[in-house]
Amino acid sequence: MIFNTKTYKTQTKIFSISVLIFVLAVSAILILFGSRSSFNKTVGNELEQLATMKKLDFEGKLNSQIALALQMTKSPVFKRYIAEPENESFKNEAMSEVAAYEESFLGHSSFWCADATKEFYSDRKFSYIVDPDKPSEYWYKMTLDSEDDFNFNINYNPDLKVTNLWLNAVVRNGSGKAIGVAGTGVPLDGFIDGVYADMAKDATMYLFNGANEITGALDKSLVESKKLITEAISELKGRESDLITMDMAKITTNSGIYVVKNLPSVNWRIIIFKPFTIRNLMFNSYTFVSSLLIAITVALLTVFNIFISRILKSMGAVIRTTHDEATKQKSIVSNVRRAVKANVNSIANFGELMSEQAATIEESEAHITELINQVQSLENLRRNSTENTRNLEKSSQVGAEHIEELQEKIKKIEKCTERLDSANDLISSVTDQTALVAINAAIEAAHAGEMGAGFAVVAREIRQLAEKSKEHEEEVLNSIEEMNQMVKMMSEYSATVRDSFSNIVENSGKVGANFMEMSESIEQQATIGQTISSNLKAITESVEKTTSEFDFMKVENESVATDIEKVAGNSEVLLNSAEKALRKI
Repeated sequence: MIFNTKTYKTQTKIFSISVLIFVLAVSAILILFGSRSSFNKTVGNELEQLATMKKLDFEGKLNSQIALALQMTKSPVFKRYIAEPENESFKNEAMSEVAAYEESFLGHSSFWCADATKEFYSDRKFSYIVDPDKPSEYWYKMTLDSEDDFNFNINYNPDLKVTNLWLNAVVRNGSGKAIGVAGTGVPLDGFIDGVYADMAKDATMYLFNGANEITGALDKSLVESKKLITEAISELKGRESDLITMDMAKITTNSGIYVVKNLPSVNWRIIIFKPFTIRNLMFNSYTFVSSLLIAITVALLTVFNIFISRILKSMGAVIRTTHDEATKQKSIVSNVRRAVKANVNSIANFGELMSEQAATIEESEAHITELINQVQSLENLRRNSTENTRNLEKSSQVGAEHIEELQEKIKKIEKCTERLDSANDLISSVTDQTALVAINAAIEAAHAGEMGAGFAVVAREIRQLAEKSKEHEEEVLNSIEEMNQMVKMMSEYSATVRDSFSNIVENSGKVGANFMEMSESIEQQATIGQTISSNLKAITESVEKTTSEFDFMKVENESVATDIEKVAGNSEVLLNSAEKALRKI
């Protein structure tokens, strides 16, 4: 017997490999998702701390510049000069004071513009006349009209040919009216470089305003061109709402994680990005746990395979002994099964012979019963036929009497037709005379002329009556002739019928005598048939009893044969299982 089943050793190896593959798959998923979750949490917290530090650094530097600029705009000396820019004495005093402020500004520079003259001074030198209607000078009018004390803007000043972070502070007089603008310009290179100090190499940071325009970046061209933050970071397109935050926000993408921090002092935001790299994927706690899980799995599978190998070796000896015993049992059961099958076949053959004999006897009994029934039916038919024959004889006698009466009446009809014939001759004679009278009346009418016109009409009517009488006389004559022929035929038929009835009466007597003889013979046959039927019934009952006993013996032997078949099947299954187990070890 050939088995397509793999051996236990092969199955154990397949199981071990499957478990190892499963553990590897689970570990890979754990590393992939766990490392990303850990990255998002750990790096997100690091970026939040970094953004907070950069905010404090940025606002610390910026607040110092704001405080100095506001202090300069509120200086009485400087305010007096802005109010009267033409006064040289006020100008010289203001210049000396501004020089001191410039030393404290990060850019070591300052600017101002008195609204009275629109003269713009940078680093205490006249530069140009401000034109508020010029698009590039929008900051001037915006600052003067603002209710805030200061604002910021970043732009490229074509007249000064520099790109700065401009701090624009409003100079107000004693009544609070804006009389000019003063401030300082923080060079972006130095300022942004200071903000970017101590930044990790794999981190990227941008500053942008409320319009999402970049206001700070290592690449200065992004600031000069006022490029949008979503253009510099394309994967944030469509997620502009995530950039709006009151304080701090995290944005997770496929490439890494972003942290957005609000700078409320300038209405800017800091965004810092750190990518998710292979290093983050491989070096984390989840990778360690997964590697440990794989190592433990390999160790357990090794121990498991060694244990199974030892068990299979022990099982092999037991199964071989079982195989030998099963082979012997199979041989013994096969011999018993053949003997029982032979006994069952013999009983079955004898039972079939008894069944055929019983069927033959039953068939003969049925034929005898059918013959008795037919004899009884024949006797009933004979009795009915005898009675019918008697009735037929009586009816024939009555019919013969009626035929004689009919012949008497036919004779009377012949006499009546003779009298009708005589009457018809009389009618014919009257008709001829009437015709003759009509001819004479016509002649007399012709002789009388006009006086005989009425007589002529009578003569015409008499002639017509004679003609009609002649026609009726001919019809009556024809009818009488037909009646005479029919009477003759009826007379002949009645004579024939009378002779037939006489023959029927005679033959009925003979048939009755024959039926009496037949009745005696039928009664003898019925008695013999009943005797045979009784004997066949007794034989049938004996055969049926014998057949029943053989059927019981057959059922018992078949039951034994079935049990032997089950035992043989169990032996076969046991032997096959032993062979299968031996092949699989």
